[in-house]
Amino acid sequence: MVEGLRRIVAFFGYILFVITSARNLPEEVYQCIAQQLESAHKNKESELCSACYMKDLCSLSLTSRKWQKSAQEAMYQKIWVPLSDQPLQPKKLKLKSSTRLKRLCRTLHQKPHVAGLVKELRVSAQDRAVLDAVAKDKDSAFELLSSLVAACPNLRKLTGFYPSYGHIADSLVIELHRTTKLKEHAWIMGPKKLSPAQSIIQGTAPRGLPSPAQTSAFVSRHAGWSSLQTLVLGSDDGRIGSEAIYATLRRLPSVRHLCISNFVTEDFNDDTIHGLPILYSLRLENLPGVTDRGLSYLAEPRMLRSMRKIIFINLEFVSAPLVSRILANARYLTKFSLTQDNMPELPFGAALSQPFFASPRLRFLHWDIPEPGAAQGLLADSIKAGGFPSLRFIRAPVDEDGKLQRLCRPLAGIAQPSDYEVAVADLSQTDPSTKAASDPYKALNIRKLSIARLMAQKRIEEARKRPATRVVIEEEGVVRGSHTLRSYMGILGSKIEYILRPDVDGDEKAIADVGELLRGDTTLGNEMCSGAPSGKRGGHSTRRTERLVGLEMLF
Repeated sequence: MVEGLRRIVAFFGYILFVITSARNLPEEVYQCIAQQLESAHKNKESELCSACYMKDLCSLSLTSRKWQKSAQEAMYQKIWVPLSDQPLQPKKLKLKSSTRLKRLCRTLHQKPHVAGLVKELRVSAQDRAVLDAVAKDKDSAFELLSSLVAACPNLRKLTGFYPSYGHIADSLVIELHRTTKLKEHAWIMGPKKLSPAQSIIQGTAPRGLPSPAQTSAFVSRHAGWSSLQTLVLGSDDGRIGSEAIYATLRRLPSVRHLCISNFVTEDFNDDTIHGLPILYSLRLENLPGVTDRGLSYLAEPRMLRSMRKIIFINLEFVSAPLVSRILANARYLTKFSLTQDNMPELPFGAALSQPFFASPRLRFLHWDIPEPGAAQGLLADSIKAGGFPSLRFIRAPVDEDGKLQRLCRPLAGIAQPSDYEVAVADLSQTDPSTKAASDPYKALNIRKLSIARLMAQKRIEEARKRPATRVVIEEEGVVRGSHTLRSYMGILGSKIEYILRPDVDGDEKAIADVGELLRGDTTLGNEMCSGAPSGKRGGHSTRRTERLVGLEMLF
């Protein structure tokens, strides 16, 4: 009896010790556990159900006072804006779609200490349609989101919603302009919108180009963004003017990551490149006004002295030595991507020394040029000659004859099961006369990653058919047997890995597309979630999981 009482006392003493110890844990331990909850909610494809994640954070904050502070910080630092998703409720109790958003706005306006925690507002791709339908009603989701931005003095990011800008400021643009601690922003220049007075009398500016007053207003919206580090400037049939781009960049002293895409020659050209600041990351895409003359200015050592990442898409380099200069002068470059249709040309009759291409710190190389040419062979020779001592990854969707794949570690396989399904579907829609009997994949879009993986897999399998070494077993001068070891694709001991994975999981394009990313086309996951097992309470309306994709995926 006494022994049993001792065990009971010892048990409750141990429980009391655990509880007391937990109360005395450092605050950082609670914060770390709360932050790890997001990782626990992700699946293998890094997809997350925002409704389940926020619900669990809320439950954690109600556990104890110790947990409340850490869970509340995690819950409010990165807010998934509640727009259309509602918990499963009886029809009579069903809330309107904007009720939860109104409550969130009221909480942040009434509790400044809570609003000060907010660093990022995230908009789900599934809810974007609610915001795209901009209404003049003060209770619309768009206006409530603007009110939400106004309530957060320490806001760094608005992720997932990038409305088109037609040179007429709406409430969201005005509130973002007042946010002085913003770290990243994306401008998508849409067709110029006209006020009622302007629609009657067109201004002096050319059609599509903003008026001087509109240009000045656009530039002035960056006056308070001294902390902005990432800027995306894109065009969706909209104009901005080269002077506006130059003046905007001069107002952003902290910008280090810049993406400019899809502007016409008059808006961005060789002269505009002279206005670029010193950057860490640069992405130039679909800019017909940029030629080798402008890129030669960019290749100067003073422009590249801090550059870590460079992505050039459809700029159509003509000169291979210019590419070589950029790689050589960017001493701290770790990632270089070149995508275009035509292979850069080598100087006729010039003596070429090896390595022709060289970069001491480059770790990731993306090379996607479908036209065959000597420059790709020269690149392979440069890698073989030690021009890229730090190179660890090569991604070459179009690798003629496997020149680059041969320099990497051998792979057992690179194709995925779904790649064959994609190839069969594409082949069924291809003209039979264009199919080659030896390699039907060449009739397809070889820049698609699924087709590129199949072609790389074919090179791996063809290499295995070739004999590499013949082992003869001999005993006392009598041959007892022999074995032929098959060859492989690659170099044993190579530090380089040949990869054909996209920037965004599940995408067929290797490099994240600016338009698709800003529209949210690549952020939707493949799985459906209802928040609870079938037939159980406590779930939410069925919705797809989300990929956490931000502007950093563009670099």
